Amino acid sequence: MINDLAPGFSKIRYAAMGMTHQMIVPIRAFDGAPVPGTEPQVMRWNNSPAGWVSMNVALVDQLADFFDVTTVFGLCEVWSKAVGQDPVFVYATESGNLGDNVGDNVEDAMVTLTYRTSLGGNGKFQLMEGVFNPNFRSAWATGDAAPYGGFLSYVLGDSHPWAGRDGGRPVAGINKTTKTSDALRRKRLLNV
Repeated sequence: MINDLAPGFSKIRYAAMGMTHQMIVPIRAFDGAPVPGTEPQVMRWNNSPAGWVSMNVALVDQLADFFDVTTVFGLCEVWSKAVGQDPVFVYATESGNLGDNVGDNVEDAMVTLTYRTSLGGNGKFQLMEGVFNPNFRSAWATGDAAPYGGFLSYVLGDSHPWAGRDGGRPVAGINKTTKTSDALRRKRLLNV
């Protein structure tokens, strides 16, 4: 079911520019039924199982390229979800990774990286307050400069369990769009 997040998802929290952000990334499938309190095995697109923690570490390593060294990746959680049901907490780990880009994070900036899935839907990664300057839009291709091209190569690969919200496998980059996020700006003004 589109946008249901079944069979599960990861929540990744990170702190940048003095604010905590959260990213939700759908999981393709679990290898067996997840047991709360136990690290689950997830199915990668190459049909081999892997521990969720190692897959989460690999994703955070890719994301770190979009953030400066003051960005801290923190709590990461995995949740299971049956279609039409509430999510069930399964497991959590502390990332502790830092951003590794030499640029400076940009306050209130947001990048949306959109891809097509094998089921015809769109998937996306939205990153908040990283090293990207706002107000550009272009095609997202594997030949793009770092970190965009490398991240798309990872997303289109088969060594991870990440899916679009329709459950489909990422098959092609569509575009990358950066902008100043009005929601982040309002949140920052309310916190002053």
